[in-house]
Amino acid sequence: MKRIFTLLFAAMLVGQAWAQTTFIIDDLEYTVIEGTSNVSVCSSGEDLPENLVISSEVKNEGVTYTITTIADQAF
Repeated sequence: MKRIFTLLFAAMLVGQAWAQTTFIIDDLEYTVIEGTSNVSVCSSGEDLPENLVISSEVKNEGVTYTITTIADQAF
């Protein structure tokens, strides 16, 4: 029984490592680039200003991320 539990737990950890983390701030969706503190802007809401300025960093849940890319077809 312990062996089955251990294998199940290990499988859950691997699944978490492959999951992409995304979050939304001010109608912009960011995707964390795995294994880094960098993010990509991956989509936007409908009500964005005509002259949108994207900063070089964004903070989410106490973590500061560097914005390094804008995904294809983000806007």
